Amino acid sequence: MINRLINISFSFLFLAIIAFLSYHCANPRPPAGGPEDIYPPIVMKTEPGNYSSNFKGDKIQLYFDEFIKLNDVINQVFISPPQYEMPEFTVRGKSVIIEFQEELLDSTTYNIFFGKSIVDITANNPLDNYSFVFSTGDRVDSLVLLGEVRNAFSRKLEPDVLVMLYNDHYDTVPLDSAPYLIRPVYVSKTYDDGKFALISLKQGKYKLFALKDVNSNYLFDLPNEHIAFWDSLIIPTYPETLFEADTLADTLDQALMPGEALESDSLLTGLDAKSELPYYHLMIFNEIDSTQRLIDAELTKEQLLTFIFRYPTSAPLIEPVNQDLEEAWKLDEWNMSMDTLQRWLLRVDYDSVLFQVMDDTLVLDTVELPLRKDERKGLFKQKKEEELPEVLKFKNNIKGGELNFPGPVKLFFTYPLEAWDFSAVRLFTPKDTILVDVKFEDTITRRTARIDYSWKEKTNYAISFPDSILRDIIGRQNDSVTFSFTTKSLEDYGAVFVSITLPDDSLPYIIQLMDEKERVIKERIMHESGMQAFELLNPEPYKLKAIRDINRNGRWDTGVYHQMRQPEKVYYFGNIIDVRPNWELEEEWDIGE
Repeated sequence: MINRLINISFSFLFLAIIAFLSYHCANPRPPAGGPEDIYPPIVMKTEPGNYSSNFKGDKIQLYFDEFIKLNDVINQVFISPPQYEMPEFTVRGKSVIIEFQEELLDSTTYNIFFGKSIVDITANNPLDNYSFVFSTGDRVDSLVLLGEVRNAFSRKLEPDVLVMLYNDHYDTVPLDSAPYLIRPVYVSKTYDDGKFALISLKQGKYKLFALKDVNSNYLFDLPNEHIAFWDSLIIPTYPETLFEADTLADTLDQALMPGEALESDSLLTGLDAKSELPYYHLMIFNEIDSTQRLIDAELTKEQLLTFIFRYPTSAPLIEPVNQDLEEAWKLDEWNMSMDTLQRWLLRVDYDSVLFQVMDDTLVLDTVELPLRKDERKGLFKQKKEEELPEVLKFKNNIKGGELNFPGPVKLFFTYPLEAWDFSAVRLFTPKDTILVDVKFEDTITRRTARIDYSWKEKTNYAISFPDSILRDIIGRQNDSVTFSFTTKSLEDYGAVFVSITLPDDSLPYIIQLMDEKERVIKERIMHESGMQAFELLNPEPYKLKAIRDINRNGRWDTGVYHQMRQPEKVYYFGNIIDVRPNWELEEEWDIGE
């Protein structure tokens, strides 16, 4: 009798674990006639009972306290171990009938997970994460496995991800190839908070994976599917080792009332306090094909060719193969990550050119591209004869009439400049009008220039550009323009000083200061523990991120499953750093904790 009570108690414990991980606690029903129905359906009875053994039939029926319907069965409901043919689900009033379409395995524990599919017909309140467990053998397997899945780069918790277990060996398939070729023996799915619970598991050693299964076939077989894997075999835990049997049974008797779901607070606070269940943190990632490819090549606008590569180039060469072009016919501009080339055309003598694209002596592609706009296709906006010539306009880094102190002023041109006379530019100060030093930051493409000066805080300035002193490669010239601004004060900024302790001084760590949208504001490379000073920061919230740069290439690298390579580890500082004007913050960050 005591053993039977213990077994029943363990079954309820598994349900409680699911309730705990998905943060859903049951609430008692209000009296009839309340203002709004906000409560999910309640399971009143099942045939056979939940956690039944020796199941020999092909049909299961669930009875509820109100009329229900099933939503999105294909995506919400799954069965573990997975079946090749999905059971048939039929709703009849206040009940759901599940009819299996293929023969069940002998001596196997099954778990039907309903997700959010069961809802009442009046208010669409879902019965979250309900599971029905049964066994075709004389016992229900009772081991559990708990954990969570996070995005490897952002560390955000990932909902609706399959979590799968494979046996520790197969006769004809190498274990490392199992996710490519065979279905798992157990499967679950992460809840809205990214946590998962695999329950009713058989004793043994397993390989643990997580998968964003795009085509719903339980296989890692598409390039856009994300995967996570545990490096070693895992062994599920038996809850009997966590509690004294009498204490567990008494707690369950107090927590459970007829017709109600589990209240997790009283029961699982004890679980959290007394247990030392292994908890697995899986980092899910999307592999990057290591084969370099030319993704796109086109005439993106007048006199501009754009070449986009799959990943950063090492020794690129993009040359015409069917035409002899004049010397100095182009200007090449690579982005910082060296995966996109903007080729500005200076002289266009042909309608199209055939280019051979190479990277590190490997021929990637041969593409024929137009070098002129196509009037028939309307590739670019056509100018009417009566329209005035287009004017060269440019932008600057002055925002809201204010320049970040101590400067410089930066100028940004859409096209490379072909001719310029910076000697005509004038700076108006409160006391004088003077010449200024204007220099190109990029001396090849000439699309960014800067004006350096010993600016004073909280001072008004103006810069004047006379008419027609600038001309770009498509022949546009500037109008006369003057822009005024005020320099900010040092008191407008804040600073953060962070004492960073690295877990491993043998590897470099990339330290990134980011805004709330995770755009990188400042980046440092650290080779040993020490202080990092981030000064002249605009007052706003910031985040701190660290990347363990294993291959020392200065950027984060994803994992590659077939090489058994995990993605590079990412760490976040635990708190948002709220920078205030004229204020200095000191923080300590032990990355290894």
